[in-house]
Amino acid sequence: MASLPKTKVLIVDDSQTERFWEEKVLKGLGCETFTAGDGTEALKFMFQQESVDLIMLDLKMPRMDGHEFLSEIRKNSDFDHVKVIVLSAKTEEEVIPVLAEGATDYWLKGSSVAVLKSRIRNIVYTIHLEKKLAAFKEIING
Repeated sequence: MASLPKTKVLIVDDSQTERFWEEKVLKGLGCETFTAGDGTEALKFMFQQESVDLIMLDLKMPRMDGHEFLSEIRKNSDFDHVKVIVLSAKTEEEVIPVLAEGATDYWLKGSSVAVLKSRIRNIVYTIHLEKKLAAFKEIING
């Protein structure tokens, strides 16, 4: 399968093992990856570094958990375009509320990797279609 359009992804997870695994999956899809060990580190990255297209976000982390991080980035309109896939070991019923908090999608840790890859692909294609649409609007509006 062809790699995805150029996409920058921030992986936010306190487990080094999980970050390594997620990075391997994303790089296998052709994504450029960055990592952070918790929400505080990720928020600092978001404000001080280049913009990312997608965030892979663990919910349970020390210092600033995934819920707090998601709330913080959704308060800032500079990050409206950023999509978020929440990764959690919780049950589906416990994770679904994060969609109302601003997550784009979720994946339960330990479930099908093929499903995760499909979700990433779908979101990445949406991101790039939105970028193309914005560019066309800019051309039309001068």
